[in-house]
Amino acid sequence: MLNSSEEASPKPRLGFLLRNARLLSKMKKVDKEEIEKFVNSIERFNRCVVPDFEETGGPMEEGMIYLMFNSENGMMPIDSVFRLFWVNSPQLRFSFLDSFFISTKFTSGRWEKKFSKAIFQTSKHNFHQEVHVDEFEMIFDGEISTGYSLYFVDRKNNISGHLKYDPLEDGVITYFNGKMALTPSIAQKAYDIFAIKVTGKIEVQGKEIEIKDGRGIVEHSLGIFSGYNIHCWRWLNLQFPEGTLHLFHHPITMGKEGIIEAGEGAALMEGKWYHFLRDEFKIEEIEYVHDETINTEIPVKWRVVGEPFDFIVKKKTHLSWGGNIGPTNEYIANYVLEADGKWKGKETKGSGTMEYLFHV
Repeated sequence: MLNSSEEASPKPRLGFLLRNARLLSKMKKVDKEEIEKFVNSIERFNRCVVPDFEETGGPMEEGMIYLMFNSENGMMPIDSVFRLFWVNSPQLRFSFLDSFFISTKFTSGRWEKKFSKAIFQTSKHNFHQEVHVDEFEMIFDGEISTGYSLYFVDRKNNISGHLKYDPLEDGVITYFNGKMALTPSIAQKAYDIFAIKVTGKIEVQGKEIEIKDGRGIVEHSLGIFSGYNIHCWRWLNLQFPEGTLHLFHHPITMGKEGIIEAGEGAALMEGKWYHFLRDEFKIEEIEYVHDETINTEIPVKWRVVGEPFDFIVKKKTHLSWGGNIGPTNEYIANYVLEADGKWKGKETKGSGTMEYLFHV
């Protein structure tokens, strides 16, 4: 197994600069007007579009795998959320792992490690992510059309499992209509598989749990990216008896040029796929508490509204920490949530998760 290094950082050497010279030049030249034009050009799709870049590779590769479950019955509502985030770049001789586990029933925790080499074994033919390091092991393999298998051991959070991830038909959003987003710090194509049924077995801090009807999310992007143009983001996933609502609000900061509103979302509810553009939904913060860990206020209650939904969302539990990319005053809070409101005028209740990144 590999040992990690706290001192590791991306190393853009000559080969990386030469291979990506044209793209890096475009990133350097892009301005606020061009970004706004791109954001405004995103069209609302009437049907789900499966990404054509599910295979792994690219100058940098980034992804997240979520497991959401009920610790008592392995079903619903969600009271526990496990997530692995990674960046892997052979060209930059760099990898990064970030894992958290948040629960109302178990001990919550989070850790991160940087590596001075690419540590993931990948495939050009399907979505295969395999890593074996001291803190963590994972083999994730499959395709959207056939589903995925996940084996993982997180020795820091003391959680492990063998699971099957079965994406529901049309349970994916391919961001930016499948085009590459370009800012001074990002050249990226991305998608989220946001509606996934998860089954299998896990062990959490000594307790074995059969996951009978859990939920998953898989996020994946390729390109070049850093966090320096992120103003904030709210990455929200809510699970209901009727289906799933998935929203991503991510304003872009251009320094003295100002902030560009950006965001996109989708839902798979009652068997139908919905697409939401940036001005078609709101995630409004309506109540705050002081967070002792990061010594600032964080939201704990929201109104999530759009057409055709209106929900009040509340924190069940959360975990917070200082950021590891971008400015030093960057903070992140991740939540286990409960939701109560209406979909198409009908009352419903749900649960889910959100990642909130912000600056103070």
